[in-house]
Amino acid sequence: MFIQDITELRKRQADIELIKQNNEALINTTQDHMWSIDRDYKILSANNNYLNYLSELSGKPIKLGDSVIIKIDKRQRFKDWLTLYDRALAGEEITRLIEEDIDGEHFIFNVHLYPIFNGRKAVTGVACYSYDATERLNYLRRIERQNKSLQEIAWLQSHVLRAPLARIMGLVNLIDLDEKIYDHQTREYLKHIMDSAEEMDDVVRDITQKSKDFEEHYDKT
Repeated sequence: MFIQDITELRKRQADIELIKQNNEALINTTQDHMWSIDRDYKILSANNNYLNYLSELSGKPIKLGDSVIIKIDKRQRFKDWLTLYDRALAGEEITRLIEEDIDGEHFIFNVHLYPIFNGRKAVTGVACYSYDATERLNYLRRIERQNKSLQEIAWLQSHVLRAPLARIMGLVNLIDLDEKIYDHQTREYLKHIMDSAEEMDDVVRDITQKSKDFEEHYDKT
């Protein structure tokens, strides 16, 4: 008869199982894709969203231990991914925007790949995180187009409008110098025209400066 106290062993196994459950619960709380692979491109861990995503692309269930490189429509869809995985397996941290057409829709994914190092600083795999940035980037692109249009309008107002405005101010000055004009009311009209022209010129200058300040701020951000 042989008796062995396995209480501590059972406790360690329970702790490991609890950690595993906590990790699975954590990565499944997000709608984003989270996964990791080993040096053979096999999936070590992944949340349900990523496994479902791969399963839909491949047309068959994908589970832990399967290869992350799948063939679709007789072509290597993830050829670019393979290059990114190899770079990460070589020790490089990567952030990249990847655009894909899926079921007739265009998607933009913001992808992050981080090498996994062991205690001897050797790369044993890659931890990956990806989220759908389509809506956000499309919104930013719309803002960029709007900003460009606003800058063009500001340019038209500040440059195209300034030329006829300068001519008006010049003509008023010439008329004002003509000593033959003695009519007080006429001179008052000319003064009002000049005042309005100078006010408009100030507005044009203000538009030009604000447009310049906005462009400098936008370039910095």
